[in-house]
Amino acid sequence: IPSKCVVEHAEEVKLTGKLLRRHILRLLMRHPTPVQAVLVEQNQGGEHWRDILHDMPCKLVLVDAGPDPKEVRASNADNYYQMRRVQHLEKLVRAEEQMVAFPRAPHDDMVDAVVAPVIRLLADKKGGRVAVVQPR
Repeated sequence: IPSKCVVEHAEEVKLTGKLLRRHILRLLMRHPTPVQAVLVEQNQGGEHWRDILHDMPCKLVLVDAGPDPKEVRASNADNYYQMRRVQHLEKLVRAEEQMVAFPRAPHDDMVDAVVAPVIRLLADKKGGRVAVVQPR
């Protein structure tokens, strides 16, 4: 049976530094089952993420977007959606609007934010659950 991924939450926030850290900690505390990792794309912010998200109650994973353009990453994720290996637990209005309009959308940060962990989990054949917070 192929692995699956469930996107449980996705939101954009206008928070930085300590306020972003507090927001993420609140989300982690509200989650009914222990979260295994916080995945952060380090292309923007680099090592500052370790300062901001220090001492998380789970693993902090810093990743690069990778060599593929955003369009290729989105297409790879779309293949998983088409195979019904990705589900959204609830309607993710902002993320879904951007996904449907991609690549012509004026904003597409949520596309990358959802696509990165989905590809990571499914390419590694682990599957799992994803919650996304995208700083604007």
